[in-house]
Amino acid sequence: MLQMTHTELLEKIQGLQKRNEELEFLLKECKRALGAGADPGSLYEVAQDLLELKKAQEELKKERDYFKNVLDNSADAIGIVDAKGKFRRWNKRAEELFGYHFEELKGKSAFDLYARQAELEQMLSRLRQQGYVRNFEVNIRRKDGRIIPFDMSIRVLKEGGMIIGSVCVARELSQIKQVQAALRKSNEDLEKRVRERTAELSAANTKLEEANIALRVLLEKKDESKAVHEQNLVFNIQQLIQPCLDKLHSSGLDAYQDFYMRMIQSQINEIISPLKRTLSDTYGLTQTEVELVELIKQGHQTKQIAEHLNLSRRTIDTHRHNIRKKMGLLNKGINLRAHLLTLDRGAE
Repeated sequence: MLQMTHTELLEKIQGLQKRNEELEFLLKECKRALGAGADPGSLYEVAQDLLELKKAQEELKKERDYFKNVLDNSADAIGIVDAKGKFRRWNKRAEELFGYHFEELKGKSAFDLYARQAELEQMLSRLRQQGYVRNFEVNIRRKDGRIIPFDMSIRVLKEGGMIIGSVCVARELSQIKQVQAALRKSNEDLEKRVRERTAELSAANTKLEEANIALRVLLEKKDESKAVHEQNLVFNIQQLIQPCLDKLHSSGLDAYQDFYMRMIQSQINEIISPLKRTLSDTYGLTQTEVELVELIKQGHQTKQIAEHLNLSRRTIDTHRHNIRKKMGLLNKGINLRAHLLTLDRGAE
């Protein structure tokens, strides 16, 4: 047997009710004609009508039997009530779902089964306005007290324009609700795992950023140390070794010695060429200030430096002031020699 939809069942019930009303009207007319002592021709017509009525009643019985079979074997709960909501019919599926036998519900109102008054009032309001309700979700209280969600469809039944009752088709939603709840929980668990994983990745990213910052600082420090070391190397070669080579070169070397002197000079220049960043480049020191810096680092006092460079003490003081200014040490109370030695140690 094909499964009928809610709407098809409701329309089928209304069609049977209308057919029954027509047949009952025809039967009344036939009885009235017989009681009025109609002529033979009229009686013949009445007999014909009665034969038609009998056939129609037989067809109606078949349809009723078919419809009863549909009701009894429907997968949905089906109930028919009168205008006051009293039960007139209740199929087997309704007995299974609600827990009541039809005999237990005779004379009782269908409204007593609804677990929530607000839902019932809202559904009845829509039913009065439209004459039908489709797929309205309500909660029904079973005989054992359990409250079960149902998808409810209702259509009013009319006779002579008057409402004589309604037919209701209900489908249980418990399994659907369970599936929906399981799906929601699954989604919530998934979202939770996503949030947790996102937090883990965020924490790992923060640690990675901190490690990168620390690494950049170390690399910058290393680069600074390397730069200072290169500066000191170039400075020492230029200020300490080169003057000695110059004096040696001007001391009257023979051709053999001069050849090797030039080789040494060439190799030194090749070594320091890519590193050539002097204090002059860094701080803008003059050649005299560069020589003065080296003497200060060696621990010489102003008087000794003046004699070595053949300059006045006042000139040396001026150079010392300019060196402090270029290195950003003015008015800071920092010992110049200690600062210069610190630069040397930072390059090691």
